[in-house]
Amino acid sequence: MVTRHEPSAECFVLKVKSGAEPEARERLSALGQLEQLGGTELLLLRPNDPASPRQVWEQILRSSGAVEWAAPLMVDETGQPHFPTGEISVRFEQPPSEQDLAKFGTTHGLEPRRRNEYVAEQVSFLPREPRQTYVPDVLQALDQDEEVQAAWANTLSRYRRIS
Repeated sequence: MVTRHEPSAECFVLKVKSGAEPEARERLSALGQLEQLGGTELLLLRPNDPASPRQVWEQILRSSGAVEWAAPLMVDETGQPHFPTGEISVRFEQPPSEQDLAKFGTTHGLEPRRRNEYVAEQVSFLPREPRQTYVPDVLQALDQDEEVQAAWANTLSRYRRIS
C-alpha cells in the first residue's frame, strides 16, 4: 500500500537549469530562504510568506525562468518530509503495453521513463511540460483513472535513527 503524502506550503523543491543557479538564486531569494538539498542538484525554498502550496508554486515559476520544475515538499501522515524528484510512479491494474503507455502519457501529460523490472504493472513517468505541471493535481487526476491502482510522487527522504 502506498502512503499518502500531502503538499506543504512550508518548503518547495526546485530544479534549476544547468548553469543558471546564480540567476535563479538572485531572483528566488526575494521569496524566501534557499538551500541545497544535500547530495543532489536540487534546491529547497522555504517561503517567507507561505500561502497555499499552489500559490507559492506559481510565484516560484513567475519569479525565475531558470527553474526547470518546482514541487511542494510532501509530508506523510507522521509529519515526515519527502522531497519530490520530478518523477511520478504509477502502478496499473494490469501490465500496460507500449501502446497503452503512449495513450496514458498523452492523456495525463506524462512521458514514460522506465518500467519497474520487478513489478510489471509499475512505470515511472516525467511530466512532458514540467513548468506547467503541478504534481498534486496530476496525482489527484491519476487517483481518478480506472486503469491506475496507485500513483505517487517519487521522493527522497531523510531518515534518522532513534536510539
